[in-house]
Amino acid sequence: METLALEVTRALQFSFTSTSYSQVDQVVLTGGCALLSGLDELVAKRAGVTTIVGNPFASMTMSDRIRPRQLAADAPLLLIAGGGVILLPNIPLVKISIMSQVVNGIVLPFVLIFMLLLVNKSELMGKHVNGTWFNAIAWATAIIMIVLTVVWVASGGGTG
Repeated sequence: METLALEVTRALQFSFTSTSYSQVDQVVLTGGCALLSGLDELVAKRAGVTTIVGNPFASMTMSDRIRPRQLAADAPLLLIAGGGVILLPNIPLVKISIMSQVVNGIVLPFVLIFMLLLVNKSELMGKHVNGTWFNAIAWATAIIMIVLTVVWVASGGGTG
């Protein structure tokens, strides 16, 4: 572990000498080695920088079906998998970002429909079921979203 901590310190020093940055506020450890017990404290001590083990799920509310210990063990590995996409050569990151938003827009009407069906179930929502006016506005919005999505896709979906 000493060697790992030394390598992190060397990487920081290299970064300081080869970029315009002279300070790091925090080191986030990811990957399988991040789970080595005590590595975060050792890196913090060696590098003199606050060090944490990366967990993108730390502030999320979890279902009772999720095993927190397993998720905490998998989180640093999942960060590596997600970050690996950025390293693919010649990958059009802006186009991928835009396409993800397009997919979100196309899927949104279906999500709205299922949400409206759920919030209108009295056995699920009790006294918090939607009122008549709210339902009229919500269903009109969902229908407008569906029509706009169909028109957009039929017109070529932004390919022109």
